[in-house]
Amino acid sequence: MKKIAILGAGNIGMSIAKGILKSGFYTKENLLLTKRRLSKKLQIDGAEFLTDNRAAVKNAEIIIIAVQPKQLPKILDEIKTSLQDNKHIVISVVTGVKLPTLAKRLPEGLPIFRAMPNTAAAVQQSMTLISSKNASQKEQDLVKQIFSELGQVMFTSDDKMGAATVLAA
Repeated sequence: MKKIAILGAGNIGMSIAKGILKSGFYTKENLLLTKRRLSKKLQIDGAEFLTDNRAAVKNAEIIIIAVQPKQLPKILDEIKTSLQDNKHIVISVVTGVKLPTLAKRLPEGLPIFRAMPNTAAAVQQSMTLISSKNASQKEQDLVKQIFSELGQVMFTSDDKMGAATVLAA
């Protein structure tokens, strides 16, 4: 079982974590979450919380980036040297950031996904739209499996993600 690191334990990051744990597909031992400042309110079934994004990346294979768009460049610059294309899959749930923008800041050839779930993921009722770059069928199947645990999933092209997200809402 590949370990998941969710960088950004805000609303959407926490919703994804809760949904994944509620589904039983992943356990707290396979989940890391990061937040700039930790507080006791962040406890989810004993899942591990860190403030160090690089440490989370080094200890996981699936990296879900769930930060605000203005925080994304700093996070990508921080973790890019820790990412390996034969180990990591990066999934961005950052609103409005397309795959080419992500690819420019990440190692060449790295499997990158853009996923747009909603906070209903916490109760496994999300409609998640996904697009990908440099991903094998096996990697696409794995990402689909993860988000299927949170509700319905549909792949779409990156350029149609905005319109598809509006329709799914």
